[in-house]
Amino acid sequence: MIVNLSLLSQAELQQLQSQQAQLLQITQSARSLLDQPDSTVPPEEKQRLRAALDQLQAEHQERLQSCQVLKINANVYFKILTCLISSSL
Repeated sequence: MIVNLSLLSQAELQQLQSQQAQLLQITQSARSLLDQPDSTVPPEEKQRLRAALDQLQAEHQERLQSCQVLKINANVYFKILTCLISSSL
């Protein structure tokens, strides 16, 4: 179970890390478009979109940190389990 958890969190962590650069590029492009003086998009809508981008980035960062902590915890539990097994032999 711990090994499966470690592999799962590692795979998710790698996926999130690979998405991070893309997410940053996309949000920078979107913000650049929102910062252009354009009368077709109302200021309230621009603010709503900026807030949505902030939320998206915050959620992604939170998942990334959660996976990193989960990976560290799984590795610690695995080492403890290995020590317990080897000491009982």
